[in-house]
Amino acid sequence: MGATGVLTVEQLDGGVALVRMHRPEKLNALNPELLAALNDYFGALSEGEYDTRAVVLTGAGRAFCAGGDFTPRDADASPLAWRRAHPERESVRFIRDCDVPVIGAINGYAFGGGFSLALACDLRIAADDAQFQVAQMRRGIVPEYGLSYFLQEQVGRQRALELMYTARRVDAAEALALGLVIEVVPRAELDARAIALATAIAAGPPLGMAVAKRLVHTVEDEALARVQELSIAYIRSLQGTADGLEGVRSFVERREPHFRGR
Repeated sequence: MGATGVLTVEQLDGGVALVRMHRPEKLNALNPELLAALNDYFGALSEGEYDTRAVVLTGAGRAFCAGGDFTPRDADASPLAWRRAHPERESVRFIRDCDVPVIGAINGYAFGGGFSLALACDLRIAADDAQFQVAQMRRGIVPEYGLSYFLQEQVGRQRALELMYTARRVDAAEALALGLVIEVVPRAELDARAIALATAIAAGPPLGMAVAKRLVHTVEDEALARVQELSIAYIRSLQGTADGLEGVRSFVERREPHFRGR
């Protein structure tokens, strides 16, 4: 599988695939096309369509993924209509449930939905310029794509709530201290280090690793599904409020939002 326009796949030696989200002009923000491409690739990978034993997922340019893609027309549309036009919400599940080990190589921004994609990966290595943020809270909505679940799983309830309440940015050094990533490397070395780790993993038993991954996530599957379901319901409710519309408009207009609690 090669370039799809928004997702490129490079098959490397040793059964490793380098998968790159490729919307650099939009900081690899998630639009329906990119989400569908991620779903198609990781879904096919789980079905054994590619001779791949480990995947490195990263972003083109200066970001891993900056979250959802808002366009100027979204400011004039209802927030609920915008969400209904972007139905592909299962990318995090395709990545997390994939039988092939997935390593996130986090370069630059991993905000909002991009933060979720990063946490859906089995292992994460960050470039020293990486930044993570629960960006949705700055837009009057709650974290989606399972982010509230993944974040609590990684850093605990109290820290997860602090990161959601403040929507502050977490740099690479803090991400390492919090356990969000297993290693931080210079930006120029990120791809090589992630590929080296993927190559070492790919040398292991594919079936055994698939089973191990399933066992690790077995207890959590129902909880994650429930969180995703509730997140969608709550977002739809919030986006019908004045604060929800203000969140979208402030993003498009590149200004700080002014929330009124209604």
